[in-house]
Amino acid sequence: MKTWIALLSALLLTLSCAAAESPEAGHTAMLSLIANPSTGYSWAGAVLGGDTVRLDSAEGTYIPDAQTAAMTGAGGQTQFVLTAVKPGSSVITFDYRRSWEDTALEQRVYLAVVDQALNLTLTDVTETGVLQGAVLSLDEENHTALIEHDMLGEILARFSPEMPLPALDEQIVICTDGTMTLSLPAMVNVRAWCRISPADASDDAAQPSSFAAFTGLSAFMRQVTEDNPVISVSYSDGYASLAPEYATDSPDEIQAILDAALQIEIGSVSDMAVTDWDPVLRVTSADGQCWFAAFNGHWLTKDGVNYNLLHDEAFWAQTARLRQADDAQE
Repeated sequence: MKTWIALLSALLLTLSCAAAESPEAGHTAMLSLIANPSTGYSWAGAVLGGDTVRLDSAEGTYIPDAQTAAMTGAGGQTQFVLTAVKPGSSVITFDYRRSWEDTALEQRVYLAVVDQALNLTLTDVTETGVLQGAVLSLDEENHTALIEHDMLGEILARFSPEMPLPALDEQIVICTDGTMTLSLPAMVNVRAWCRISPADASDDAAQPSSFAAFTGLSAFMRQVTEDNPVISVSYSDGYASLAPEYATDSPDEIQAILDAALQIEIGSVSDMAVTDWDPVLRVTSADGQCWFAAFNGHWLTKDGVNYNLLHDEAFWAQTARLRQADDAQE
C-alpha cells in the first residue's frame, strides 16, 4: 500500500489550530479548540451518523484566554461537551468558518466510540482519510464493501473481521488508516464506520439554502478585509430613479444589516407574481466593488422568479431603522 497523499489531498480534512487533546473515555468528554472571534471565525460542530453521542451545542462555549482577555483581538478557546447516548460510533466534525462563507478555513474530525457501558472514547482522525458514500455491493467472504464516492468513484472498503458490515444502499462514513492502493477500484482499510441517517444524507437542494450563497453575497464578502472594508450599505424602496435611497456608512449599522442578511435563507418558489415594485439592497466595499439584491416585497426576485424568504424578520427591521434614521435627518 502506498501512503494516501496526493490523490486525496483535496478530500482529506485540513489540519487545525486546535489545542492537542488526548483520547478521553467516560460518559462525557470535552474538546477545547483554539478560536479568535475578533477575526469573524467561529467553530461549528456536527455529529454524523445518528445519535450515538450528543453535542451540548453546535456553537460550543467560547472562553477568552485569561492572560490576554483585556487585549483587543486576543483569542481564547471554544469548548464543546459531548455526551454518550447509546453504543455505537459516530464521526463529529468541527468547522472553523465565517458565517457568510461557504467553506471552512480549518476542520477537525473526531471518531466517537461508545461501548455497552456508555463509556465514550474520542480519537482525533483529522489526519486520516474520512470518506462518505453509498454502499453498492457487499462481499461477506472477504468482509469488504464497494462504496460509491462522489469524487473518487468506486472504492473497495476492507473491514476488520470483528466489524459488522453495512447494508446495501446505505449512506455511510468510514474512517480509514490513511492509506489507499493504486488499484482499480482503490482499496482502503476501515478503522471505524457509521451510518448516515436519511435526514443527514438528504439532498441539500431539497433544504433551505443560504441567501448569501444564492445571491453571491458570500463571494462578495470573501474580498472584504481590514484593508478593504464595506464602506456603505444602501436600501431603496423602489426603482432608484423614482424612490429615495437610504444609505449608511456607520460601521455598526453596516455590521447589523449584514448580520441580519446573513441569517436569511431561501425557501421555495413563491406563487406571487413579479411586480414593478423592486426594492434593492446595495453593499459597496472600499475598492469600489458592489453587490446588490432585488426584492419583491418580502420575497427575493432573481431572474424573474420570486423566492420565499425565511428568517428575514431581523433584516426588514434593520432596513426600517435605516429609513427612519434617514427621515429623521431631513
